[in-house]
Amino acid sequence: MKIDVNRLKSVSRERNTTLSSILKQSGVSRNAFYSLARRRDILPRTITAIADALNMPSSEFLCDDLTASQK
Repeated sequence: MKIDVNRLKSVSRERNTTLSSILKQSGVSRNAFYSLARRRDILPRTITAIADALNMPSSEFLCDDLTASQK
């Protein structure tokens, strides 16, 4: 997975806001965002690295939002 910066900018324009405003609202710094945007496949690799470090399948520590809110 890779962040599509142009798509995010387009969505922000459609919603009459700025990318900076969206980042601030989500608690993500601009530096962190653009660092992640330059990387390719960060999420799957990160999950795999964590799963490997724990010596367990990623399905053991991943859940959907509904499951997390029920805990």
